[in-house]
Amino acid sequence: MRSVLSVIGLVVALTQTVAAAGPDRLAEIKKLIAEYEMAEKKFFETPLPKDPTTGDEIRRYEIWPGWSYIPRFVKLADAKPDDEAAFLCCQWILDRTRNVGNEDKGIFDADQKAWEILAAHHASRPDLPLLCLKACRRDGRAQEQFLRGLLERKDLSRENRGIATLALAEFFANKYYRIESRQYDPPPTGFAKYWEGRKATNWGKELVTANGSKFKAESIALFREVLANYANVTAKTSAPSLRKLDNLGEKATKSLHGLEHLSVGSPAPGIVGTDLHGRPLDLSAYRGRVTMLSFWFTGCGPCMGMIPQEQRLIKKYQGRPFALLSICTDESLEQAQKTAAEHKMAWPCWFDGGNGPIARDWNVRGFPSIYILDEKGVIVAKHLRGDALDTKLAELMVKQR
Repeated sequence: MRSVLSVIGLVVALTQTVAAAGPDRLAEIKKLIAEYEMAEKKFFETPLPKDPTTGDEIRRYEIWPGWSYIPRFVKLADAKPDDEAAFLCCQWILDRTRNVGNEDKGIFDADQKAWEILAAHHASRPDLPLLCLKACRRDGRAQEQFLRGLLERKDLSRENRGIATLALAEFFANKYYRIESRQYDPPPTGFAKYWEGRKATNWGKELVTANGSKFKAESIALFREVLANYANVTAKTSAPSLRKLDNLGEKATKSLHGLEHLSVGSPAPGIVGTDLHGRPLDLSAYRGRVTMLSFWFTGCGPCMGMIPQEQRLIKKYQGRPFALLSICTDESLEQAQKTAAEHKMAWPCWFDGGNGPIARDWNVRGFPSIYILDEKGVIVAKHLRGDALDTKLAELMVKQR
């Protein structure tokens, strides 16, 4: 009788354990991810009209399937935040910021929640370096706390401490660059105005001009710490920001150079090399002109999209003290020559194959990268496009009459 009761008790206990565990969460998450991918595929199979109106763009943005899936992934992650399923949920949420950024109120809180879960339950994973470098891409208090929390740990390896220090340096550098570029933003219109109205109230609250020097100084101090203590740490992660770099010191040197020598108000570094036809090309030869530098490569859609505007600028300022110079980072010279010929890019262009020494010296972080130099060779604006670029050049060219 006692053995029968023991068996019954064991069965009851096992039943309660299974009930408490619930369904297979990992399978549930994977099923949900597959379901989203099908919805996303259908979404992208219906593109925008050829000449979309603002209304078309707004409707397209609002029907993105991610909006309905984000709360579901947050709920699943929060239900049992320490398991592998929760980690997958957090990764899915972070990956969605590649679609729409993390500024929108529909994703910002989810993004912050994901980083809080990662900090509390998943900060000892083998792929920690990749997480650190993800944390510095977007602004948010939770990302900063994730990185600072790592640096407070006594058990963190030297390699991971170096990566976390570098990532926190990049986090503050990105804040500084966002503030720097904001001053050139024109008043939003059309879809941009609609999108501004969707921003989360807690996003970017610190991104004001008064904080720029503080973020820059903190970033510089952290990069110097990397150089002093972690320069020889091997860059083992596959993150794009460390691609083609042997160690953390190379990345810190590159980023530090950008902060100290490529800010607005700094004299532009020299550029000496050859153009797409092997002829010598020297930036110093254009001193005395307002000069626009544009970094591009063939596979960059926004770069190709800028070409009509660049052609208009060449025509508008023909015979005036203005120069448009570009730097191509295509892997192949033949491809660069073909693209330039097809798009009638009839202005001087350096060939800097495979994101070469010019792009590294100029700390190119994305494409297209635009720099505007005044007649003295001083950087007066960065990363302008569209109407903001036209307005700034017109302002500078008035002084050249």
